[in-house]
Amino acid sequence: HLGYEEFLPKNRIPILLYCGDKDYYYPSAKRCTEIMPNSELVTLPGLDHGEAFDRVDLVLPHAIKFLEKASNR
Repeated sequence: HLGYEEFLPKNRIPILLYCGDKDYYYPSAKRCTEIMPNSELVTLPGLDHGEAFDRVDLVLPHAIKFLEKASNR
């Protein structure tokens, strides 16, 4: 059974994570993108987990840009 720190560096799939900087999971999300190639983290200032989940208006522009870039790889 591999932990995420052993598994994530082997990932080659482009991944976009988003997380509010007030979210309990923010440090883990940040660490994941530090060790995972082809990944990006969108940080949503001042938002917790639920607030970030509800802010499609903030996330969608980043998702569109990420998908455009991923499709050109």
